[in-house]
Amino acid sequence: MTIEHTGLTAPVPAAPTVIELSRRARLAVTDAAALIEAAADAGWQNPDGFPADDPHAAVDAALWLWTLHSSALPGVNVLSDGGEAGFAAQ
Repeated sequence: MTIEHTGLTAPVPAAPTVIELSRRARLAVTDAAALIEAAADAGWQNPDGFPADDPHAAVDAALWLWTLHSSALPGVNVLSDGGEAGFAAQ
């Protein structure tokens, strides 16, 4: 799935501009330790306190890294990446 944009012909709302993004990806974790380490190195602080061997830690780390607009996640294969973007209704 590719990222869809509402297009250049979409009406541009009056200020302030509100952009709505929806992103969906499927990731196969191949090295959870590398993923968690990369997130920690980038500033992720594991706010839920998951142990490193808990699969939930990898989910949190991947989501946190992905939120930094990074599709280059160590220890994962991106199976699909896509979403939608456009102006939100005011």
